[in-house]
Order: sequence, then C-alpha cells, then structure tokens
Amino acid sequence: MIIVDVETTGLDHVNNSILSIGAVDFSNPKNTFYGECRIWEGAAINPKALEINGFTEKQARENPKSPKELMEEFISWVNETGNDKIGGYYTLFDYSFLKSTADRFGLDFPFSSDVYDLQTEFAVLSGIPREFAETELLFTLDDILMSLGIPAEPNPHNALRGAKYTAEAISRFKDGDNLLEEFEKFPLPSSMEK
Repeated sequence: MIIVDVETTGLDHVNNSILSIGAVDFSNPKNTFYGECRIWEGAAINPKALEINGFTEKQARENPKSPKELMEEFISWVNETGNDKIGGYYTLFDYSFLKSTADRFGLDFPFSSDVYDLQTEFAVLSGIPREFAETELLFTLDDILMSLGIPAEPNPHNALRGAKYTAEAISRFKDGDNLLEEFEKFPLPSSMEK
C-alpha cells in the first residue's frame, strides 16, 4: 500500500491543482516520494489553501516542474514499488486529485479503486456506521494522531510529512506497532501495545 498526501490550491479536484505529492511505501517505509509542481494553466487558487500548505501564489505559478512531469515521476515511483493500493487519512481527497491530474494529462493511473481510508476506519471503530463514515469527514487527522500517541502535524502542512504522519498512524491503528524511526520517541498508548 502507498500512503499518500497531496497539497493543493483548494478542495475541488476539477478546478484546483496539485502543488505537491508526498508518499510512503507502507511495506518499505524508508522508500518515500516527494515532489512539487506549478499549477496547471487556469487552475483556481484559494488563499486559505495556500495558508494551510505554506506555498505562495508565486511558487504555485512559477515552479519549473509542470503537474504532468510531477505525475509522471510519481507514477514511475509507484510502479517501481509494485503496489496499486492507495491509503491515507481522508483518501478520497488525495485519490480524486491524483486521478483528476492523471486524467487531465492522459496518464495511466496506477491505483486500484480499493483504498484504505484511516478516517473511515477510525470512525467505524468509534461506533459510527460505515455508510455514514465513508461520506463524512468526522475526525481531523490531529484528532486521530493524538489518540494514537502522535503529536499534531506541524503547520504549514507538507505532503511528505503528512504522508509520514498518516503512515505512522495507520501502522499504530491497524497493527498496534511503530512504523517510522522518527516516531519511536512517542510511545503508543498502553491500550494499543502488542
């Protein structure tokens, strides 16, 4: 499974653009991907989104790498891992931006529609019906992180850091185990230890 986080110029995968992609190969967590790009011509920019991810409008417009080039690099990296399952915090968001970008540039999308969504699984474990949990954003990533003994993700958000925080959370949630060295100093809650 590939744990993915994207930073974008807004919430709409049709009108907004990817600015960066971060990913962790869950089965080989030292294998990571990070890249940034400029927006596609005509993409909308929401200033609030830039506030969250720390990109400036100038960076969004003038990065030398095109979104097509970034997607080609990312797809190549994914294909080398041999994984076609995507996972994340609110995976539908990341999946929709990645799929929309691949489609926009006529690229073969490397992921199956079988996704792992941490927010949904956390909500279901909390007693919320799956049908509702799959359609509503009920818990912030920070809520989930802190319940698993991980500090909140620092601001501004960074796609690779977000992917790492999410991968660590998924490992603790699914397997009751630490995944990444940088989180070893944050013990698992005693209720989660193997």
